[in-house]
Amino acid sequence: MAAVAGVDFGTLSVRVSIVDSDRGLLASATADYPLHRKREAVEIIEATYREGLEAINWCGGIYSSE
Repeated sequence: MAAVAGVDFGTLSVRVSIVDSDRGLLASATADYPLHRKREAVEIIEATYREGLEAINWCGGIYSSE
């Protein structure tokens, strides 16, 4: 038996599935979480400029929560 957990973080929720190589899907679950687009995106942008991280330039100098 080999088990694998797959996790998918989306915009409004996280989904998890646990699959066994012999028995297939063992369990799955979903949990919602709040979306703070404006505030979180702004915090990330400010931190990248403050820390001088080049990665912000790779996406046009601004981070989108999308």
